[in-house]
Amino acid sequence: MPRRKTIPDADVLRFADELLLEHGPYALTLQHISQRAGIAPSTLLQRFRSKDNLLTEVCRRHEEEIEARFQPKDLDSLGHISAALRGLLALQPGPAAAAQRLAWLLSLGQPALRQLEKCVQRSLWEAAKQGQLKGAKGSELAGEIVHLYLATLLAWSIRGAIDPAEYMDARLQFLLDRYR
Repeated sequence: MPRRKTIPDADVLRFADELLLEHGPYALTLQHISQRAGIAPSTLLQRFRSKDNLLTEVCRRHEEEIEARFQPKDLDSLGHISAALRGLLALQPGPAAAAQRLAWLLSLGQPALRQLEKCVQRSLWEAAKQGQLKGAKGSELAGEIVHLYLATLLAWSIRGAIDPAEYMDARLQFLLDRYR
């Protein structure tokens, strides 16, 4: 009979995500995760089979987080994009974590970036239907907005003393003004 799990997989994945922000995707080890979770590295391997599989699950959770943040709210579609991106920025506790998140997104987080682009594009289509945007090509503009999000993480990582939400919002408004 298999042993009962002492810690849920969701907690292990949350610890792995926290540790990604501390160590980055390349320095993170199963030993780090197992120490934080209070379980043996062999238990992690039994549950997730490899570090890559575990990080794939972390990525899948980020895709779900992105999707949840882009669920329709009582905001106009353009305001909703800003609010959702601000929420994603708020997941990083500071500039060092922003740097690690950026490294993770660019190396292992491609599915999460594709999900982000898809959600932004969907919101842009809604904005166009509501008459908020004129002449915008949704897929191109969505790509620019995702690049803006990544650039905000980079600027926050380098400069440190900026308000990332204000930094991003100012540039997002400038970008969207071309299509209003």
